[in-house]
Amino acid sequence: MGGYVVDGANQSGFFCARLQTNGAVDNTFGVNGIYRTPTSTANFLELNSVVITHNNKILLAGHVSNPSNLSSSVRVIRLMPNGAADNSFNGNGSGTYYKNLSHDSTFVIPNALAVHPDSSIYVVGGSFNNSGSYSQFIIRIKQNGVLDSTISTEGSGWYYSNQGGLNAMLNDIVIDADSTIFVGGAEESIGTNNDLLLAAYKRLPDIAGITYIFNGNGLWTDAANWQSNLVPPTNLPNGATIIIAPALNGTAILNVPQTIEPGGRIVVNNNAAMQVEGNLKIGN
Repeated sequence: MGGYVVDGANQSGFFCARLQTNGAVDNTFGVNGIYRTPTSTANFLELNSVVITHNNKILLAGHVSNPSNLSSSVRVIRLMPNGAADNSFNGNGSGTYYKNLSHDSTFVIPNALAVHPDSSIYVVGGSFNNSGSYSQFIIRIKQNGVLDSTISTEGSGWYYSNQGGLNAMLNDIVIDADSTIFVGGAEESIGTNNDLLLAAYKRLPDIAGITYIFNGNGLWTDAANWQSNLVPPTNLPNGATIIIAPALNGTAILNVPQTIEPGGRIVVNNNAAMQVEGNLKIGN
């Protein structure tokens, strides 16, 4: 779980805690069960979304408001499963992203994030500036924490959708295994009521970036045993990953030939069972 804290000195920060199944704080996570950012008096930090990735890393997305210049930016933090900062993300586990709307100081509020099959991160939300312009936004962040400039036509890395109305906001995002991106939110054209907004986008990942997760029990060839029914190709390419994480007391049974090309990976999680009945070839 996550949120934000404000102390008596008006200092604020993100926090994230991990609970055990009985509701008690898991003290092996972070410091005494809690990860907390350094607090700030100059900026107000508010956490908006928490997502767990397929390899049990934790993504936190929120906004950092600066009252002095009437703006806020998106902050994304990636943690290791033990609550430590993942320094492979932007060098220190944290990235801050901002673009003004219509060349005016802008508040940017993220509402949701999702992880693409190629492991990039999508963040959606809404923005408004001091001139009264509202817009939905989508940003895509690469695995290393760098904003992907290709998502926007002008190269900023921000996809703004502004119909000139009020209360434009994206509230949620879901990414399907076939890379279709679904977003939902609302927008209000001037002089009308709020309208529900649903949209779908398509962005195919590089095949090299896809992660395939076996989370069922039984045969390799049964699509139902794979997350989102996404079965790996016979020749797993450079950069792609297979993760073996069967259901409780389950076994992944490799009943067909499988080749892991140089640069590809197969990872068997701790205490996971894998039975090889076909040929498993790794490398050349």
